[in-house]
Amino acid sequence: MTTETFPSFKGDPNAIRRAVVPLTVMTPRKLENGNEVCDHTCGSATLIDVVKVANGALVGLWLTAAHCLGNDAEWATLAFCDFDGRAPRLSAARVAGVDKVSDLAALIASFPSERDVARPLEISTRPIRRGTWIYRAGWGASAKGDGFTIASGRAVELERVDLSRFATNSALRAIIPKCVGFDGATRPGDSGGAFVDAETGELIGIALGRLGEQTLDSGLSSPVGVCLELRERAAKIDEMKIWFREFYGEGAK
Repeated sequence: MTTETFPSFKGDPNAIRRAVVPLTVMTPRKLENGNEVCDHTCGSATLIDVVKVANGALVGLWLTAAHCLGNDAEWATLAFCDFDGRAPRLSAARVAGVDKVSDLAALIASFPSERDVARPLEISTRPIRRGTWIYRAGWGASAKGDGFTIASGRAVELERVDLSRFATNSALRAIIPKCVGFDGATRPGDSGGAFVDAETGELIGIALGRLGEQTLDSGLSSPVGVCLELRERAAKIDEMKIWFREFYGEGAK
């Protein structure tokens, strides 16, 4: 009998914790009786770029899951936490782009203070195959500084998963089998968080949610997280980074 050893993590857990922040969206909606209510959604957002603007402040470009934005929201709120029980510092994030087919969205937000500035996560160019060790980083349903977790697990295939209990959106159902599965813990609210390669510490993809109980290669049944791999979307993300730097950067007009 052999014992499998989990590979040592090459990334910086603290850097990942600072680069993945909680996200909330309040979307007003009118009821049939004319009253107005606010729909509340929450998730996570992952930092992929930072630029210095003309006044010297730093602005970040973030990725999240499009469904975290509710019903076509134009703004979201990011929370920056010290992990010591103090109230988080908030920043308004403008929605810069949405790809509903891939369930991916981009946000732009300033950092509330210098101590909130984090190092962006580098997008991995390495193909992720079944059995690859990966980490999931996200905020669950909490934005109080105590909801962040990093969970370890393996990449699993999603070609034959049961989607009946997960996505009612036909476009999203179509993209899920092309994503990477994750057999570690994934919670409601982790959507928009980061999946990181355990070997390189680089960003593999963005969490889209969690499937119901699935039968894994081991024969065991377990919930499976869904990771939208970014490698094949790197060219489009690079184009967005170029636009972001040109439009918001220090030399922008």
